[in-house]
This record gives sequence, C-alpha cells and structure tokens, in this order.
Amino acid sequence: MSKTIDAQIEKSELLIEGFRKHIENLREWGVEEADLGAMSERLKDLKVADEACMELRQELSKRVKAMNEIKNDISQMALDIAEKVVEKEIRPEDHKALIEEFIVSVGDDA
Repeated sequence: MSKTIDAQIEKSELLIEGFRKHIENLREWGVEEADLGAMSERLKDLKVADEACMELRQELSKRVKAMNEIKNDISQMALDIAEKVVEKEIRPEDHKALIEEFIVSVGDDA
C-alpha cells in the first residue's frame, strides 16, 4: 500500500479506537456504535481499493517498460536503416566533410 494511504488508515483506526473508548460521550452527541462500525467498514474498503491501485500501478509500470523497450527497438532499427542508406549514398569525401562540420559545430556549442 502507499505510505500516504497507510498513514491515513492508521490515523483513522486510532481515531475509531479512541471513539470506542468514549462511546458514552459520543452517544450524547448522537454518534452510535453503528456509525463507528460503518467507518471501520469504509476503511476496509479503502484498504482493498488501495491494494487494487497498487496492483494496477505495478501492471502499468510493466506495460510502460515494455512500450519503452519497443520504442528503443524501433529507434535502433531506424538508425540501422538510416546508416545503411547513408553509407550507400554518401561519397567518402562528403562523409569526411560532414564529420568535420559536426566536429566544428560541437566545438562551437561547447
């Protein structure tokens, strides 16, 4: 479970426990044991929902990782194809000029 939800649940459980210790005073204010029971049930629902969210986060994380791997594979394939095309279309002297131009531009950016 998430730390925030865990802390909230723990605080709520302590609050309910405190309420039960002082049920007579609470009854005077219109709070019944059934109200505390309902609060406890809602906390259980929150725990279940938080666990489901955690499972969904884990599944989403797996899917995002898989998508990133696929994107990386596609990028690498595109680079491989571009490299093959460039190798076939650029003459050696043009290739040398491009490298020198790149080195100069990198030097200017630094």
